[in-house]
Order: sequence, then C-alpha cells, then structure tokens
Amino acid sequence: MFAIGTWINAIAILLGGALGLLIKRDLPNARQQQLRTAVGLGVILSGFQMIWSGLHQVSLGAAFGLIGIALAATTLGQWTGRLIRLQGAMNRAGKFAAETFARAQSKKAKISFNDGFMACSALFCIGPLSLLGPLQEGLNGDFYVLIVKAVMDGLAAFAFSRVFSGSVAMAALPVLALQGTLTLLTAWAAKQAPLEVMLHATNVTGGLLVVCAVLLVFEVRKVKIGDYLPAILFAPLLAWLFF
Repeated sequence: MFAIGTWINAIAILLGGALGLLIKRDLPNARQQQLRTAVGLGVILSGFQMIWSGLHQVSLGAAFGLIGIALAATTLGQWTGRLIRLQGAMNRAGKFAAETFARAQSKKAKISFNDGFMACSALFCIGPLSLLGPLQEGLNGDFYVLIVKAVMDGLAAFAFSRVFSGSVAMAALPVLALQGTLTLLTAWAAKQAPLEVMLHATNVTGGLLVVCAVLLVFEVRKVKIGDYLPAILFAPLLAWLFF
C-alpha cells in the first residue's frame, strides 16, 4: 500500500498550480460546468463502488443487515458530529480560506506566503473526501474517490495560483502527509480487524457518505457531511456487536 491516490492528488495540485501561473485566462463557464458534472458523476460512481465492495461478498440477509448497520452508524455519527461540532470546525477552516482568497483578490491587503499556504492547505485537507478517499484506498486498494478529489483540487489550485503564487504548490505537502498517513493507518487497522464483516460495514457506510457528498458538488443541498464522519468509527463497532 503506497497511497497511490494521495500521490495523484498531490501531483494534481502541483500541476494545477503550475498551469495557473502559466495560463493567464480562466476556463470558460461552460467548460467549468462540464467538469463539475463529470466530478459529480465520479463521486456517485465512487460511492456506489464502495457500497458494492461491502455487499457483494455476503449473503442477501447479511447485505440487508449491513445496510441497517450503515444507517444506524450514520445516525450515531451525526449525533456525535453535532455534539463535538465537527462541521462547524470544518466551516471555520473553509471560511478562513475564502476570506484569505477574497482579500488577496481585492489587493487591499498584503497576503504573505504563509497565509496563502494555510488557506490552500485548509481547502485541500479539510473536507469529507480527505477522509473518505484514504478510507477507500486503505480498505480496498481503490483510489477512485481520491482521483475525483484530485480533479477538484487541481482546478482549485489553478484558480488559487493567480493570487497565492507558489504557496499553492507547497500545499501539496500537507495533503501528502495527511492523506497518506490516513491511508496507511486504515490499511493497518483493516488487517487487525477480528471480523471481515467489520470491513464490509465500513465500506457500505463510507460509500453512503461519498454518495451524499455529491449534493455538495452539485450544490443541490448543503448537507453537513462533516457531522456524519464519525459514522466511520461506529460502523465496524456495530458490525462486531451484532454479527
């Protein structure tokens, strides 16, 4: 397990940042919409692929049981996320990145290299796919979610490099460190799991969260995906208790 998806993600940020410095014009709105649609479809396919990875190896009865566990885990995860205000913390990080970007565009305030680096790191590292992507690769060796995230981050790096310059490329380093560590930890935890059904439950739950994330990509509804992320911890625990 070499965290291939995370390397692709980091390279996409570097490439997007470099192209943003070389190409002085923005992508046409029509092309941006096409890319957003492609990314959204990629998120949907990645989510269902995770769900299928958890369900296709078990009997029909066990599959229904895993779906029930996934729903229970997401409910418990939401309660926990709200209690610790997980989505709120993610929103604050996103707000910091947006405000720093706005100040840099207005040219009324001097933005340091460190400010640009922190804003880009927050954008690329703090989000549901930053956890769900490494989870998928660590469990199954697949990195479809991280490829989708790589496209999103590469496009963002393309835009951010106009105002933050080289600090955008440097933000690839925390992405590599964070997501690579999560991938390796997930792979290690999967090997320690006493029951295989625990891995199946985690796949189904993670896939469900990935599918829900498409609502954010298409801006259909502001789903507080961050509050649901603790479900990833509840899913294997519930599977261990009830299977």
